[in-house]
Amino acid sequence: AHGRRFDLTRVVSLVGRTVRSLTSIENNGRGEVPVRWFPHPFYPQPEGNELIWLNVPLRWQDGAGYQRLDNGFIARADGPWTEGRYLALDHDAQAPLALVQRHPTLGLVSAATSYVPAFFPLWGNAITFSWEPFFERTVAPGQRVS
Repeated sequence: AHGRRFDLTRVVSLVGRTVRSLTSIENNGRGEVPVRWFPHPFYPQPEGNELIWLNVPLRWQDGAGYQRLDNGFIARADGPWTEGRYLALDHDAQAPLALVQRHPTLGLVSAATSYVPAFFPLWGNAITFSWEPFFERTVAPGQRVS
């Protein structure tokens, strides 16, 4: 009805201890294709309250269960959680994200995006923690994005 036709490809690879995930969409149709997607990694909660450090300036309203520490990490503000905690971060990213996350077994896990997130929430509960950098684009006919 809208002339939309596209190819969606996701390639996940493991080299040593590095996981690489590449998602791309190619618009083969006549109409524009709106894309809104985000990686959704779930990690186990670390033993302490420190969760994640990001390379961009961040702002948020207090009261969501998170706090910023003097070392730049975002941490649980009120100890181990029993319920889910969601926080939409207001960021001033001008370049792709780089982040470091605490992990109970590995110590630290690092990650990077290849895009500037349009929207960036955090979510956690008693068991897991997740960061969700949204990728948003309108893909024109003949265009490929990843």
